[in-house]
Amino acid sequence: MPRSGQHFLSRALKYYTHKLDIKNHYCVYYGECKTIPCNCNIPDDIDIVFQKNHDFDCAIKTDILGVKYIYLFRDSIINCVEANRRLKEFIKEEKLKNVRHPDARGLEAGSLDKTSNIDIKYDDTEFKNFQLYFDDLATKLLKIKEKWLKVETTSIVIYEELIRNFEYNFTKILTDIDIPINTELIQDTKMYCNPSMVNKKKFTTEQINILNNLLNKRMNKAGKKNKKGAVAAR
Repeated sequence: MPRSGQHFLSRALKYYTHKLDIKNHYCVYYGECKTIPCNCNIPDDIDIVFQKNHDFDCAIKTDILGVKYIYLFRDSIINCVEANRRLKEFIKEEKLKNVRHPDARGLEAGSLDKTSNIDIKYDDTEFKNFQLYFDDLATKLLKIKEKWLKVETTSIVIYEELIRNFEYNFTKILTDIDIPINTELIQDTKMYCNPSMVNKKKFTTEQINILNNLLNKRMNKAGKKNKKGAVAAR
């Protein structure tokens, strides 16, 4: 799921495997090979390939030989969509600055972290615009979530839990993708990555209720009986 800690997790995995002398290659898929498994021009001495994909069209096969899947998502779809909204604003600002790569594919993880500095004031007009954006993207995210939670071989990772309890969840991820466990190195990786929750959402309780109602309507329309996709006001 986009804006759910993928850059953080990839940074942790690359650092950890590098320290174990496991040579890795990172493929962003978009703007590169656009193939699963990765079809980039990878050197022969690469041991493992990490590849990013949001599966927006729900077209990725779930049983590709030799591929292990990690599904990383936020517990709150509202927070996820709002983070995506800030990313769009960040890219817009980068374009105004004439940045060479005014596109999410060309921005480094460190630059993407700067989206936390984007502060959108959700007054009545801006919130109405956000509702339209939310309705469209949340519908896509719900379909993606429904698909991957059903795949038993997928390593399921909740972003908030990865940040709160990094050691446990990172160990689980390493186990699921067959990377050796080194407890001291996991602690070192935590220190290097400095996991912290980035949440700039400033919605009122009334606004959150409106967004939750939109979510429930979409879930009901899709024939879902379970309405746990909605989140409580915090």
